Amino acid sequence: MMRTVRLLLILAVALTALLPAGCAGRSAPTDQVIATGGTKGVYYSYGVQLAEMAARHSESLTLTVAETSGSVSNLRMLAEGRAQFAIVAADAVADAVAGRDQFDRPVDIRAVARIYDDYIQLVTRRDSSIEQIMDLPGHRLSLGPEGSGTDVVANRILEAAGFDAAAITNVPLGINESVEALRAREIDAFFWQGGLPTSGVVELADEVDIRLVPLGELAEPLRQAYGPVYRLGTVPSGTYGIDTEVQTVAVPDYLVAAASVDEDTVFEMTRLLFTHRSDMARHVSAVSALSVQNAIFTEPVGLHPGALRYYRENKP
Repeated sequence: MMRTVRLLLILAVALTALLPAGCAGRSAPTDQVIATGGTKGVYYSYGVQLAEMAARHSESLTLTVAETSGSVSNLRMLAEGRAQFAIVAADAVADAVAGRDQFDRPVDIRAVARIYDDYIQLVTRRDSSIEQIMDLPGHRLSLGPEGSGTDVVANRILEAAGFDAAAITNVPLGINESVEALRAREIDAFFWQGGLPTSGVVELADEVDIRLVPLGELAEPLRQAYGPVYRLGTVPSGTYGIDTEVQTVAVPDYLVAAASVDEDTVFEMTRLLFTHRSDMARHVSAVSALSVQNAIFTEPVGLHPGALRYYRENKP
């Protein structure tokens, strides 16, 4: 299912009518689609903030926010021309540019910025018998929806732990549905690849005592098998009401564009991202991780010429 949120630059249109005749020939703003994720996840919230910034502060760009099942779907949308921008995890990007696993041919994309890091969250109830990864066999849980980065990394985690998805009963749900299913005890746990904090998990923790199952011991095996997109990460104590910090697997998130998007459009997107990050961070805490210094590290995909021009003109 794809839900769209269209945010139009009404004020700028009204002001254009008041401009001198010499300015009247300017072309209309280009309307671009940004593929995100489920509405209770950080990808979607991030995309909505970018669209609002475009609506309020850009005369050349408008954004339509597409709700999706996640990174793999987003990259397919770029490949098929159904989106021009997307928020995606670096492991899915690595597969897409290599044309492997979920992708039968390479996807021609370029990076706009490294924006923040995802943390792999294995969420269960605090009173659950699932305390470590090896407790999963025999339980009913969600590995994430088909077409999501969560589904990719969850299966890789199970493999690194020494068993496959057949050892559990997989109910493939998105973040919205996973939260509801765990609340209703229809599943025993769910995987989620997302920023901290994820609003859907916050909502769940407000009603149910939850536990995050440690996954940190699997970071190095994943790194050895799939490269440097995976690293050890720490969920701080206090997150979702948990008592102690939890070691898990982290993976960077990128804002990317189809290679065919023109340079000026990507430059404008990059400008909005950095010029208005403080405004966006008030609504989406993950935006606070954004920095020009880190944004350029987007291995294994290169920067789009429009983004590169922005960074060269705005060196820290």
